Amino acid sequence: MELSEAEQRKLNAKMLKVMLPGLVASGTGSWYFRDDLVVLSQSWPGGVMGFMLTVVVLGGTSIGSLCGLVCMEVAPERTVSWLRMPSPVRVVALVVSLVTLFMTLVPILAAMSGRGGVDCDTSALYCYLRDEEPSVLPVIWIVYGVTTAVGLACVYFFTAREREEVDGC
Repeated sequence: MELSEAEQRKLNAKMLKVMLPGLVASGTGSWYFRDDLVVLSQSWPGGVMGFMLTVVVLGGTSIGSLCGLVCMEVAPERTVSWLRMPSPVRVVALVVSLVTLFMTLVPILAAMSGRGGVDCDTSALYCYLRDEEPSVLPVIWIVYGVTTAVGLACVYFFTAREREEVDGC
C-alpha cells in the first residue's frame, strides 16, 4: 500500500503534533530535574550503571515499538498475522510507547548535556557521570545503539517488509 502525497502530509502533521510537545517536555524535564537525577540514579538497584542501562534499554525499545506500531497502522497488510491487533489496542500501545520514550529521554538528555568545564558541578548528571562514573557513558551509548538497532530490525522483519501471498491464508 502506497500513501498518496496528501496522506503522507497528513500523517507527518499528526506525528509533529505529538512529537514536538513531547520532545520539548523531555528537554524541559531534563533541565528541571537535573539535580534529582543523580540522587535517583545512586539509589537505583545496580547504582548509576543500573539506572542508566534501564533508561537506555527502555528508550531504545520504545523507539522500535513506536516504529512498529506506526507501520502496523500505515500498512497493516505487511504485518505478520500473529502481531495484528485491533485499533484501540494499537492506540493504547502507542501511548504507552510515547510516554516511555519521553520519560526516558529526560535522563538521556541530561546525560548528553555536558557543557561543564573543569569545575563542573557533580550534582548535574552529565558531570557526575563524567567525573565519578566514567565507564558508564560509553556503555550506555553502546547499549542504546544496539537496543535501537535490534528494535528497528524487528520492525522491518515483522511489520515493514513485503509479505508473499499464500493461498488459503
